[in-house]
Amino acid sequence: MSSNWLVKTRQMSEAGKEIFLGEALVTHMRSSRDRQLFKRRLDGAVFLEDLIREFAAFYLHTYQGTIVISYEESGDVPAEEKEKVAKDEQTLLREEIKLVLDKRYNEGLHTLKTISEFVITFCNDYTTASTDDTARSRVSDLIKEYLTNIPSEYSPNCRVDFLNAITGWADKWREELYIKASGLKESSLSLIDELTRPHDQEIVEISVLKRGIEQIIGETTYLRSTITPSAINSEAWKHIVDTVIDNLCKGTIETNIAKTVHALRIEILDFIESKLKESYTIEKLESELGAFVAERFAQVLQEYSQIAFDILDYYTNTPPGTSQSTLGRKGIRSVEELVAGLLQASKDVGAETEIKPEGQPEAPAFTKEELERLERSLKTIDKLEQTLEKPVKGMLKARGLRASELDKIDITFLTKDRKSLLGMEVPVLEALKKKMRVPPPDEVKKLLEARELVKSGALKSMGVSSASDMSHQRIQSETMVALRDDLAWYAIIPTLTPVVRVVETYHRSKQDLLRTKALLKSIYEDADTHLQNLREEILIDLTQERIYEMKTVHPHLHAASISAWFHARLSNRDMEHADKLLRTTPSPLFTGVIDKPLNVDKLEFDNYTIAFDVMQRFLKRERVKKMEKEEAAVQAKIEEELIAERKRASLSPLIWIYTKSHTVFRAIGRVGTKGLEWTATDDAKCANLLAYYVKMHRGRPFCRICGSTPKEGDCETHGKAHMVNADDIDNLSVFVQRAISDIKDGLIGPTATPMTLEEARNIIRREINALRRKGKLSRKTNISAMMPGDINYIVGPVIAKLIGKYFNESLVYAARRVDFA
Repeated sequence: MSSNWLVKTRQMSEAGKEIFLGEALVTHMRSSRDRQLFKRRLDGAVFLEDLIREFAAFYLHTYQGTIVISYEESGDVPAEEKEKVAKDEQTLLREEIKLVLDKRYNEGLHTLKTISEFVITFCNDYTTASTDDTARSRVSDLIKEYLTNIPSEYSPNCRVDFLNAITGWADKWREELYIKASGLKESSLSLIDELTRPHDQEIVEISVLKRGIEQIIGETTYLRSTITPSAINSEAWKHIVDTVIDNLCKGTIETNIAKTVHALRIEILDFIESKLKESYTIEKLESELGAFVAERFAQVLQEYSQIAFDILDYYTNTPPGTSQSTLGRKGIRSVEELVAGLLQASKDVGAETEIKPEGQPEAPAFTKEELERLERSLKTIDKLEQTLEKPVKGMLKARGLRASELDKIDITFLTKDRKSLLGMEVPVLEALKKKMRVPPPDEVKKLLEARELVKSGALKSMGVSSASDMSHQRIQSETMVALRDDLAWYAIIPTLTPVVRVVETYHRSKQDLLRTKALLKSIYEDADTHLQNLREEILIDLTQERIYEMKTVHPHLHAASISAWFHARLSNRDMEHADKLLRTTPSPLFTGVIDKPLNVDKLEFDNYTIAFDVMQRFLKRERVKKMEKEEAAVQAKIEEELIAERKRASLSPLIWIYTKSHTVFRAIGRVGTKGLEWTATDDAKCANLLAYYVKMHRGRPFCRICGSTPKEGDCETHGKAHMVNADDIDNLSVFVQRAISDIKDGLIGPTATPMTLEEARNIIRREINALRRKGKLSRKTNISAMMPGDINYIVGPVIAKLIGKYFNESLVYAARRVDFA
């Protein structure tokens, strides 16, 4: 996670972990990059409650990839429109979150205050553990009193959260789930097993709530009404009382720490509650809350100086000693420094602090950036002087230069113009340049003036008398600002629990969809219809479980809203659009019977037909998409084949012989004949080209005199009288004629006499007669229209060898001509 935090929890210290989404959300809110992106999608300041919902929508869209505008609808969005589409999606998501969250955020704040009030009261009355029945009875009455202080009109889950907090179950289960999520994943599970596993580590806050309900009621169930003490069986209530005593009855020091932190937390929660209807940006929230929290912490830590660092550890929920060791590494080792730093940080919020030197009212004020530049100047001039006095002068003395003369040279000689240097100043400067960069004279003068300003004590009011003082002061100041911001955001984290559960609901849906699509592949590939139906039934059962879980976590939602939400997630649309589709399009439940939508308003949320309707709509869409992809793939393959065929048709089979002839005979003068001969591989290639040529030109008009094959019209030399449709003998003759002519042209040049068509025809007839005599070609074979096998395996290879023999003889002649033979 982000390194913005100074005091870090376990998750904040481990890169890439977002198991506790409350911490993850706040970390993203602190990120400067996320703030810039978020600001572009937000039109100015909004109410604090809306700001939190808006950022939850931003997180879901940006980091969870939640889609509410189908890409099939938006199509290819131009680059300049993408930000607008993202903004529209975030707006739709915000409205969905507002519907699902309802009033839970305000109820959560009140529940947190009730928890803190209970802890303070308990710590005031019970400082040590006791098993006395009277003490147990008093604790039981206290729990009942505060439990019923949570209004009955609130979500039933608020009282579960209260009991989870005071018993310590919530923290215990969060730790268990974090360890489970951080461990090795099982890799040998089947797709069905992976799909149907609980995956409770993916939704920590929801899992904590469900476990709390199970612990209190005895089963994970949807709470139809608010939990009352009388509704909890005696054994479960006794266990709650015992757990509260074990959790909160600690030593005197631990009790004081708990009381102090919870008293502070109540003040902070009151502050947040008072600001809910005020307009805020993230920066304004951080500055105002930071100032308030830093000031209050400074006052409390000053009062309880003996346990100051323990208070910070308890507040940030980090292991004991974390705050002290972290601040100690930054140079803050005493409570006095901590208190003073927090008080200063609470005043410095939102503006650059300007400080004037003491006793110099007319002197200019120094900003943080100017003080940092001054610090760098001091370090630079100190380093220059140290390098000059020790390494440089020591080296020159060892070379035999006069020590008395060298000692007269000090740092001020660097303020002189380089041309005015005299005597030993020149070799000293050259030696210094070899050790480090030497600034120009004007810059050295400024550095010396800065050091003189500090040495004169003019900046004593700022606690600065040297470069190390300035570094120490800067680090302390930055540390206190970071701690101030940490304390502010740690106050926000517990208030986000209701929001986190909404975000986890979306996250759960996304992960389920990924696992479902993995199973869909096996459904489509299996030809057994029975197995397909069984797997589809598993998906429907899973949907029914998730619907029940959503009602458990968000009990105020009705069946229609839950159905629309699930349909929206499975179809990548917003809830309003999904609800409209469910109400206006035929339900798969009535397929083959009647074209009517399912009337969800008249059904209970856990009705099987709702899960069936939602999942079957999803499966139907996936089948259609699969068919479209398959059709597109087939069409693409056909297109590829057509393109390849057109490309082959546009290529001349004879171009290969032409190219080979015109390159080999030119290269022979440079490299000789080795590697240029016609080989058996060339025979095979030539035979294939010959077969292709005959196939492509069969029945095509050609001139019987010259062998030309114009695509349209008549022979340019002999006119129309000699144009006939070519048979196989004609095509074989033309191929040989052009091949031999190309070889001659490559060997001799443009003056070469081309082979005539009649000569080529005589060669073909001679070779065919020879094949007949040898019995390789039947006398019944129609040589004007031969079978493909005759051309590919009998005639073609013979003609290819004939052309190859002529090529190699020409090669020998060309080599002899250049005296290589």
